[in-house]
Amino acid sequence: MGNLTAVTQAAVHLALSKTEAEEIERGEHMSLDDDVSPLVLIYSGIELEGQQCIYALFVTLTADSALPRRCVEFEGKSIGQHAMDTQKVKILQHIDTLRCRIDMWSCIQLLYMPCVSRLRSPDDIISEDKVHKIKLFLPSSLPSSFPCDVHLLRYEWDLREAQANDALSDLRTVINMTYHLYKYKDAFVRGQRTNTRAQGIIHSAESQIDAISVKYTAARDALVMLASKLGKNDDWQWILKPLDRTKDAVPLKHDEGKTVGQQNISWIWKTAGVSNNQEDGLQD
Repeated sequence: MGNLTAVTQAAVHLALSKTEAEEIERGEHMSLDDDVSPLVLIYSGIELEGQQCIYALFVTLTADSALPRRCVEFEGKSIGQHAMDTQKVKILQHIDTLRCRIDMWSCIQLLYMPCVSRLRSPDDIISEDKVHKIKLFLPSSLPSSFPCDVHLLRYEWDLREAQANDALSDLRTVINMTYHLYKYKDAFVRGQRTNTRAQGIIHSAESQIDAISVKYTAARDALVMLASKLGKNDDWQWILKPLDRTKDAVPLKHDEGKTVGQQNISWIWKTAGVSNNQEDGLQD
């Protein structure tokens, strides 16, 4: 099968860091803070948004008992709908830390994006009781009439594009893992206790798919806005398409008498420009 290797967000971040440092040294660009350059501002803002998404997922799961049993990752540990008191304390600590980080980040943001002061007052972060609803106002989410340094727009574009590709790679990995978990459970797991444990592992994997899907969609939505601001053409949308969680985030099946090439395969398993009935170009 053909293989398309997308540049990772870590690699893009490293390359942009080197370019930014060279530009600052040549006087073509400037950093208004000793510790936080324009690139660091955008990169850390995207990280904060990711933490907000994780917490938003947890709020959704715990608020709706009709949803399938799921869990989310907090500091490397899975926390589900029926979290214990000690886990809830950890969550509250996580929320407080996240709010403080957003508060500090927003102060630096005003150095590079002073127009944000017209959209958010200093008290908005403290007064908003739901940390995942605090608006960060990254360049992609600024109203079109608001000015923004083109360096910030380009940094976010490059990082978001890599973020979306990373998310697709992670999504394929976890979907494949979930498929094999189901196969293993059906073939080998017997007994209520063992079945419950196996089902818990599968639920955890499904929750990872939920979180990655949210991450991809957030990155792609940002790219749509940035493309308009930067005058990009639509070529990128042939690769990074809208993601349907129920239709696209599903495994390739290797049974039921069909080969992979005979299936109606989701675009996430293929490179750009490959039709659904062709095997060449599928991601390994």
